[in-house]
Amino acid sequence: MQAQRLGYCLLLGILFGACRPLDTVSPGFALKIKVVNFNNQPVEGATVTLYADQEAFINDRRSIPPKQTDRNGEVVFEGLPFGTWGYYVSAERGSSNNWSDQLNANVLFDTRNVEYERTIRITEASIQNALAGRFNRRWQRVSYNINGNVNTSCSFTQVHEFRRDGFVNIFNAAGCPNAGQQVGANVWTVAPDKRGIILGAITTGRQISITDLTATTLRTTETPQPGIVIIEEYQLIQ
Repeated sequence: MQAQRLGYCLLLGILFGACRPLDTVSPGFALKIKVVNFNNQPVEGATVTLYADQEAFINDRRSIPPKQTDRNGEVVFEGLPFGTWGYYVSAERGSSNNWSDQLNANVLFDTRNVEYERTIRITEASIQNALAGRFNRRWQRVSYNINGNVNTSCSFTQVHEFRRDGFVNIFNAAGCPNAGQQVGANVWTVAPDKRGIILGAITTGRQISITDLTATTLRTTETPQPGIVIIEEYQLIQ
């Protein structure tokens, strides 16, 4: 009763992918993924991972073991179960990935065929990718500096959860009263010049410049009015 054990799940829409068991069976169908860069050139050595649905993709879990692309930018997953309608695909190499466009990550197909091919384009990580990851990341503010005066009290070391859907939630940090409790929320977007972010409404929100951004650290500068300079430093905690 292998087919009965595998089961089927209705495709709910292009943004939700399909539910399916992840244990691969043989025989099955083959899915070839070709990874290219912005100039449509093949990317060798990219890590490609298949996920059952959008939730698994976002949280990096319930995946089929990843594979590396060859010199042609290609990788083949074989023995995938018939009856599958699609996968979410993560493709990344260094700081480049396909996370900024989840339509590009959602692979749909008709498994009446025994082979299927799809091209995935990866680009350099944007500010949105760096701050929010696939869906959200949490950054703790470790330093709040106004004109040279540094404040590291609990009210200035809160955790900011940047979400890809444009929201940022604020929580009390570990070691502070009511640790983990949400104490605020806002909206955010990448600034038009791509050099910082806007917290709040685009026209009236805080205009914050990013002066340094690595995989685990963030440094920002803000000048809310002449003569006042605010420098904030964050560390990635999740």
